[in-house]
Amino acid sequence: ASYLFEPTGTILKANWSTGFRAPSIFELYSSSVPAWFFSGGNRNLSPERSKSWDIGFMQSLFNNKVSFGATYFRTTIKDRIAYYTNPTTWMSTYENVPGNTVATGIESYVKFRPIKQIEIGANYTYTDSTDPNTNMQSARIPYSVTTGYVDYSPISKLTLHLDGRYI
Repeated sequence: ASYLFEPTGTILKANWSTGFRAPSIFELYSSSVPAWFFSGGNRNLSPERSKSWDIGFMQSLFNNKVSFGATYFRTTIKDRIAYYTNPTTWMSTYENVPGNTVATGIESYVKFRPIKQIEIGANYTYTDSTDPNTNMQSARIPYSVTTGYVDYSPISKLTLHLDGRYI
């Protein structure tokens, strides 16, 4: 849902969603590679299920030359599929993380269009996630991701895009 506050051009938005991710064929049936300490896929994996909500705003200024926004989010993942390494044997495979992995955070962006053909933008995401087994930040869910990009459209059907990401 979204609401446009016309006097200022501010958009308030909110979302709620559910998700489902089945294990991939590789996660289920991949072959063992003992030389790499990989014991193969796990045929007993359950699908991940998630529930998410977010609330935020978007704002454009100066005839759409500058725009920015921010969103607060919360996602709960049940039976998250994770790459697991046994600390005793060093053998690895995929396993479901029992319980709920919870991730909350904020995403923000700013875009600048100095001329019609060029757009410059930056995004930042902060995520605090809790692994139910360790009560610490979940592996492979970074605290902080910063991205930047430049789009150049010399003609109407061509856009050149350059971006970078820092995690």
